[in-house]
Amino acid sequence: MTPTTLAGKVWDRHVVERGDADLLYVDLHLLHELTSPQAFEGLSLLDGLSARQLRIQRDNCRGAGIELHPLGSPGQGIVHVIGPELGLTQPGMTIVCGDSHTATLGAFGAIAFGIGTSQVEHVLATQTLWMPRPRTMAVTVRGTPRPGTTAKDLTLAIIARIGTAGGAGASRSVRSSASGPPGGGTAPGTGVPRRRPVPPSGRRGRRRAAPPPW
Repeated sequence: MTPTTLAGKVWDRHVVERGDADLLYVDLHLLHELTSPQAFEGLSLLDGLSARQLRIQRDNCRGAGIELHPLGSPGQGIVHVIGPELGLTQPGMTIVCGDSHTATLGAFGAIAFGIGTSQVEHVLATQTLWMPRPRTMAVTVRGTPRPGTTAKDLTLAIIARIGTAGGAGASRSVRSSASGPPGGGTAPGTGVPRRRPVPPSGRRGRRRAAPPPW
């Protein structure tokens, strides 16, 4: 059996058809009022008045039998936040939404990414999406974090090393023994001071990236 990553296993379990791009089955499709009206219009489920986005969203969801959390609903909120809040986001799922922040749901062990309006239309029509298989990128973190170090600090240190586009087109797996400072992890507001390394000045007036906080 060919070794693979957790992301690779989730991807393979959702492939409907393979090719230059894979046709993936989508477990959860999150919608909001900005990108869905045009997609519904392409499916001839919209009355054409896209300027009135909230009303159109309500009418479209009602007509298509899609669960909606409108203004005033206890479940209403930011689209990529309410998925976890409502228990909809689960490990091992494929999740898409017309919002770039959808990728943050990968923190829950899901394959999640933002999609464009034409892709929203495709998922609405077929519950599937053509996507090129991402390359695999391993990030290894070694050492013991300093007291007060959080996962965000580790993430920022990694970005400082590889750049903001360093992981573009890749499914990243973090391999680390740095699960937290000695005695357990800490969280903001716990009273534990956070250490913020100051980048030393480099040669010829340049500034180096800050050293990792562990």
